[in-house]
Amino acid sequence: MKIALLLALLSANTFAKNYLDENVKKFDWNGIEVVWLEDDSLPTYDVIFYFGSGALDDGKDKRGLTELTFSEITSGTPKFSQSQLVESLEFFGTSYGSQVTHEFSSFAVSGLNKNFHPALKLVCHVFNQAQFPKNEIEKSKRRILSSMKSMISNHGALADHIFRIESMKDSGYGYPTTGFMKSIGRLKSADLQKRLEDLNEKTFKRIYMRGDKTLKDLEKIVQNDCNWKQGEKSKKLPEVKATVGHKVLLIPVPNANQAQVRVGRIMTTKEVGTDDHVLKSFSGKFLGGGFSGRLIQELRVKRGLTYSAGAFVAEQKKYGRIGISTFTKNETLLPLLNAINDVVVENSTSVDKKTFTLSTNNAKGNFLLGLESSSDFLKNLMYFDHIGRSYDEIYEYSSDIDAITPEKLANEIKTNFNLQEQVIVIVGDKSLAKDLKAAGYKAQILDYKDYL
Repeated sequence: MKIALLLALLSANTFAKNYLDENVKKFDWNGIEVVWLEDDSLPTYDVIFYFGSGALDDGKDKRGLTELTFSEITSGTPKFSQSQLVESLEFFGTSYGSQVTHEFSSFAVSGLNKNFHPALKLVCHVFNQAQFPKNEIEKSKRRILSSMKSMISNHGALADHIFRIESMKDSGYGYPTTGFMKSIGRLKSADLQKRLEDLNEKTFKRIYMRGDKTLKDLEKIVQNDCNWKQGEKSKKLPEVKATVGHKVLLIPVPNANQAQVRVGRIMTTKEVGTDDHVLKSFSGKFLGGGFSGRLIQELRVKRGLTYSAGAFVAEQKKYGRIGISTFTKNETLLPLLNAINDVVVENSTSVDKKTFTLSTNNAKGNFLLGLESSSDFLKNLMYFDHIGRSYDEIYEYSSDIDAITPEKLANEIKTNFNLQEQVIVIVGDKSLAKDLKAAGYKAQILDYKDYL
């Protein structure tokens, strides 16, 4: 497979660049930008439809609208019922699914070349003719609401949910793309229909595809069956000017035999899109990148406080997120918080060179593995276009990692993960309030019901 050749050549920048220059082609299909990675090494295709509109356009009273629209797009058309649509796509061996972020949305389709025409014609038919029958939408809403109610028994998911809201409060991005119980309850079939019409007719679109010359026929399919109109490319997104600031939040839940802990903050618009984005991302990988990460080595291996711990620094176009995620027994919460602080302070001062070398090598290897799937490779191209970066970063990643020094990394960890600037969310037993107070933490006690 040609993508495999690219991965093998990533360390040789010139060859990799030639591969991209020769195999990534761009077209204009009646105003819709197309990025085509021509590849005939396998009898398969991958197509991603990018929409420059996401959950930010749901409206305050209709949170979750875009997510529900994409998830229910196969609920029925004038010609086919939901079961007929799903069964037909399965018969064609088609994999499909959507992704909704605050800034953009995408719909991915993949399958065998021999079924390309009927599968893509059916997908376009769905986008053009979806009706969102009331009975199907109501069933889906009941399922979603039931899942939200049951979040109380999934303390990890509840912690993630509350952490996003509180760490990104007042930023414009501080709500889940899935919405809330009240907002989901308000959504009607007509709302989904109107949202799809806006996506089809008013939203900027781009198409990413990987496959052989069969994909040329997609132009006619999009024109005749999707019947899309291209929207304006320029779109103003909320800028984040200040972080929420340090606070400790305890959310007591029933039957909690563990304390779920989330630590982090939102990144401001000025912090994202800078030239040191590889360093920023690597600081998260160094602390929480799998078993070799410093958090696992300290929290699990040395102190036995948890089974897992991760950290990340992730950027979008106008904001980013920094986070640490772990858990422990209720009785070892305070040792866990102390241990997290110890890891951050220690590595903000000095980074062990042996550990540093291991982590840089792991980062380069994992980057290659993350591009091994052709669909993931297309997602990377889509991400670069969305945030306005060059595809060159794909083959420059290794040299960018090599340019990082232990001193630069230590400074970056201090900038990103200083616990005095983070929001700390703890979901666990109500008795933790006394423990936190005794240890000097000024924790706010919150009700989980206010976040559903």
